[in-house]
Amino acid sequence: MNMTVEQYIQKGGVKCPFCLRDEIEGAGVEIDAGQASQDITCNLCGASWTDVYVLTNIVNLNDPGAKYPAEDWKQEVASGDTVLGYAEWREHKIDEEE
Repeated sequence: MNMTVEQYIQKGGVKCPFCLRDEIEGAGVEIDAGQASQDITCNLCGASWTDVYVLTNIVNLNDPGAKYPAEDWKQEVASGDTVLGYAEWREHKIDEEE
C-alpha cells in the first residue's frame, strides 16, 4: 500500500491507496445502525477495498416539537380544549395540516 489508511481518510478517500490515482468507483452503499459501508474498486490497478462511514452528525433536523411546543399543548389541556397526551396532540396537529 502506498498510502496509509490514515492518509486515505485524511485526503477524503478520493484516490486509490495503492496506485494513488483517482480512477476509483464505488458500489452501492449499505447502511446499518450508525454506520454505512461501500465497496470501492480502482479501475486502473484493480485494487478493491471497503470504505466504512460512521454517523457523526445530523443536519436539517425537523423537530415537530418546535412547531407544536409543549407549552401550547399545556394551554389547550388547561383550557379544556384537548384531553390528548402531548404526542397524540402533536400527531393530530400534523394530520390537520395535510
